[in-house]
Amino acid sequence: MKSVRGRIALVVGVALVLSACAGQPEEPEEPLEEKLRRVGNATPGLGPGSAVMAVDAEDENASWMLVAKARGEGPSLDSRMLAQALSQGATAHVRIVVGGPYGGLTRQVVLDAFDLVKEPELPYLTLLFVGPARQARDVKPVVEAVRARFHHAELPE
Repeated sequence: MKSVRGRIALVVGVALVLSACAGQPEEPEEPLEEKLRRVGNATPGLGPGSAVMAVDAEDENASWMLVAKARGEGPSLDSRMLAQALSQGATAHVRIVVGGPYGGLTRQVVLDAFDLVKEPELPYLTLLFVGPARQARDVKPVVEAVRARFHHAELPE
């Protein structure tokens, strides 16, 4: 009888501990736009008031599908929207933070956007690319070729 009570007490104790742990809500993940805004605010030369464009996909496989689609069918809606914002840098001060968790997709969106820009120079544009350094190396010369300022930062966890 003692061993049965002991086992029941142990099972009840474990169940209570597990239910207490399960009942504690997980801290929600910070939205991508907020992460990008925080990085932009911390970057000298950008600061508060920068436009933010989050480039995201459902998962890494989906991001590569979007890259392939852009290469085959042409620039995405994100690239077209970004191109409009970039173009303003020809005549007005524009600060843009663009990034996301999939560097290849972010790189493709930015490069396609610059291909769509008609203005030969964007001297009032400052662009912060938030993503892996490998992709940033591809973007930097394109940004600097139009006399815009380029910054790079890694996406925080």
